[in-house]
Amino acid sequence: MFLARLLTDKGIHDFLELAALFAETDFRFAVVGGVDQANPMSLTPVEAERINALPNVEYLGSTDEPEKYFSQAKVYAFPSYREGFPKSVCEALACGCVVVGYSAIGTRECVPSEAVGLLVPVRSVSDLASRIESVLTRPSKFLYIVEIGHRHAVDNYNVERVARLHMSFVCKI
Repeated sequence: MFLARLLTDKGIHDFLELAALFAETDFRFAVVGGVDQANPMSLTPVEAERINALPNVEYLGSTDEPEKYFSQAKVYAFPSYREGFPKSVCEALACGCVVVGYSAIGTRECVPSEAVGLLVPVRSVSDLASRIESVLTRPSKFLYIVEIGHRHAVDNYNVERVARLHMSFVCKI
């Protein structure tokens, strides 16, 4: 699954290339996210609708309830070229998705080890495909990463902890 604004630097083109590599398999892909007509890096509405023409990809539009989609997905593909702090990665981990993405700034901080998720060099779609296939065809590896990733998200990114850290920072100012 891809869940982000449909922007080049969020990796939408890489994700669609990734899905095409699996066109002859039983793997199915979903794209959740909206176009940003003010951003020149965005797909157009017509391009977004064309996603449904791909044989193994479904475009589901934008959402205010990412957890609804994360809870149905096994893998969250995150081919973003750069991030600040990718909240969606934390949400995916908390919902039990295996995160497979680019080792980009921001993402590396949320996925600090291969026990939490799988990262590959930026713009390496073939490596993304290899890692996704490896985790989906090895159930014990998949379950291990889901368990560790979920625990990592709960221990490090729960609302109460983040609020406490934020307040301790604010009180120091």
